[in-house]
Amino acid sequence: MAYEFLSLQGKASLARNIDGKTAVLTELGNLTDLTLGIATETTKIKETKTGQRQDVLEIGKSKEVSVEMTLNEQTRHDVALAFSAEVFGTQGKVVFEHELNTGTLKVGDKVKLGGFNLSELVIKGNDGTTLELGKHYTADLKYGTFHIVSLDGVLQPLKASFKEGDIQSSVMFSLPANAEYYFLFEGINSIDNNKLAVELWRFKPSANGNMGFINEEIGELQIKGICLADTKKQEDAKLGGFGRIVYLD
Repeated sequence: MAYEFLSLQGKASLARNIDGKTAVLTELGNLTDLTLGIATETTKIKETKTGQRQDVLEIGKSKEVSVEMTLNEQTRHDVALAFSAEVFGTQGKVVFEHELNTGTLKVGDKVKLGGFNLSELVIKGNDGTTLELGKHYTADLKYGTFHIVSLDGVLQPLKASFKEGDIQSSVMFSLPANAEYYFLFEGINSIDNNKLAVELWRFKPSANGNMGFINEEIGELQIKGICLADTKKQEDAKLGGFGRIVYLD
């Protein structure tokens, strides 16, 4: 008797379904878990003729396919997916003598300027005197912040001039509500190197992923979603409405 054990590894990719057309596949980061689940909702009919209230019929009402993924590699695309986000590029602008609407600053205060990846930062007092880096303030240009060290001889309010850098950002909940994807898992059985694939026609990410931003070890990202039915493919019994598991060896 031959045994058929599975110990799967593999990679998952998504392609955005737009106007019924599938775009180019984007491979997700390294997976530590991928779980595909199915569920059905049924209604039971009981007979009333014998006094035993026995179930005599079960009617299927709905079918559901769910996907849960855990990744220990987080590309920008993965993070965006977990937070229902699109990735946007923003071109930096030049800011000249912007008056800091912070009230009266004191030594030890930390101020966030507009933008990130700043350059050419110049901070002046209200009389036009230029503050000295290291003497009056320290700055973290990556994050667009500065920290007051000394205000001796400085008139407030302060004014800041700088150049913002270009950035990319994942804007939470910016993904269209109708966004859906073709899902492909390329699996390999590590026991015998046989390969299989999982295809899901209409994977829809749920807005309930999570990601830890403080990590003692490698961080993980969770992406969850459901599969919608493709009623056209459903007409083909070999494809099915939701997807299929394909054995390649």
